[in-house]
Amino acid sequence: MKDIPLIFVHGWGCGPDIWDGVIAQLPELECQVIDLGFTGEATDLDTIASKGAVFVTHSLGTMWVLENMGNSMAGLVAINGFACF
Repeated sequence: MKDIPLIFVHGWGCGPDIWDGVIAQLPELECQVIDLGFTGEATDLDTIASKGAVFVTHSLGTMWVLENMGNSMAGLVAINGFACF
């Protein structure tokens, strides 16, 4: 598991800082955060090593990952994820 990056994606109306507390509890794991740009500047996706990553998503972030990263993910953890907005 240590070799598999976790990529966190926030939902609508919030920013990547919602993951700060979770990531702080995972110091031994490689964690990256995608900012969708609702409250700040969107992440340049070229900087994200998504191949073989496990995505941890919230709300609208789940749909965004399925649409944009579905082919490269190794797994998905959806918190309050949904299929229709």
